[in-house]
Amino acid sequence: MCVRATELAGAPIATGDTVTVLLGSACRDGARFPAPDALRLDRHPNPHLAFGRGPHACLGQPLHLAQPRATLPHLSRHQAGLRLAGTPHREPNPVLRGLISLPLSTAA
Repeated sequence: MCVRATELAGAPIATGDTVTVLLGSACRDGARFPAPDALRLDRHPNPHLAFGRGPHACLGQPLHLAQPRATLPHLSRHQAGLRLAGTPHREPNPVLRGLISLPLSTAA
């Protein structure tokens, strides 16, 4: 809760307003990573905070990390012609970033 009226990035915040503080850039920090919006599976080192740390770590992290490890090798073996077929659409959510759609095509 905001304890006194203030302004942040041009937006007024009144006394008593509920405020949620987020580490908005995490693994997309332009000061830390070159081309932060690029999907770089080989980025090293990659000390991102996407799943938190310590007691605040995401319980779904092992499942989330297992999914691409299981699917990407399969796709690369069986769909060698997989290509981006349109503009990816991202979820407009400041907390849960992700894709709404990722149009793909395969080369015959």
